[in-house]
Amino acid sequence: MLIATVSIIIALIFSDREFGCHYFEVYLSRRESKLPGLVLPGITFLGELFILLNVVSSRVFRRQKRFAAGCS
Repeated sequence: MLIATVSIIIALIFSDREFGCHYFEVYLSRRESKLPGLVLPGITFLGELFILLNVVSSRVFRRQKRFAAGCS
C-alpha cells in the first residue's frame, strides 16, 4: 500500500510540473513579444542536442577503444 501511495504522489508531482511548464509556455507565447515564447523550446532543443552529441561521441570513443585494443 505504501509503494502505491508513494507512486501516486510522485506521479502527481510530475504531472503538476508538466502542467505548470505548459501553462508557462502558453503564457509566454501569447505575449506581444514572441521571443520569450521561444525560451522553453530553445532550452529543450539544446538539451536534446547535448544528449544526442553525448550518445554519438560515446559510440565513437567506444569503437576507437575497441580498435586500439586490437579487436575487430
